[in-house]
Amino acid sequence: MTPKIFTFFVEPSSYTMDITEKIYKKLQIEHIFFNSKPIIAKSHNEDNKKSLSDMKFGKKLILLRQVWKSYDFFIFNGYNTKEFLLFFILSLLSKDKKFIALDSDTQYKAVTGLKRVIKSIYLQTIFRQPFVLGFAGGSKTHKELFRKYGMEEERIFLMPMMVNNEKFEYSREKRERSPFTFLYVGRIIPHKNVEMLIKSF
Repeated sequence: MTPKIFTFFVEPSSYTMDITEKIYKKLQIEHIFFNSKPIIAKSHNEDNKKSLSDMKFGKKLILLRQVWKSYDFFIFNGYNTKEFLLFFILSLLSKDKKFIALDSDTQYKAVTGLKRVIKSIYLQTIFRQPFVLGFAGGSKTHKELFRKYGMEEERIFLMPMMVNNEKFEYSREKRERSPFTFLYVGRIIPHKNVEMLIKSF
């Protein structure tokens, strides 16, 4: 029997809108956003404007209760929201565990001092639970985050972020054949190593 899946996205960004349109609709995976971003969501249908931040406390609790009862598998973007903690505790206390996957593009970065102790206790408590899975946005430092805090390798999966090529004129133009075409998609920030990428190209 195919599990019923529900996803909690942080916000209706370009990436999340593409994945819901191109993949989730086909697989009948339901979703909601933690935060609404009207400027981004404006160009999409009314469904994608639903967000937990716009709901009153009572209505939010009713929705979360319905989601918990109606679905078997949950995907959370990140691991530091009240909603995630609620579902984690419910599954922890439940006889019939429900799987929770953490979809994260956070890279592993060593921290020091009190922050290191708190982060280590928190993440190890979560990552060592057999019902928690890691959906890593990349294959190296992203997976390392889950490994370093105690998640077993068989519960870590590659879940790369996607780009809808149909949005770009480049993909529709006919160009002369060349040995390679290089395309960088990402933010221009230090840890993306764009300078190293340029030198390598």
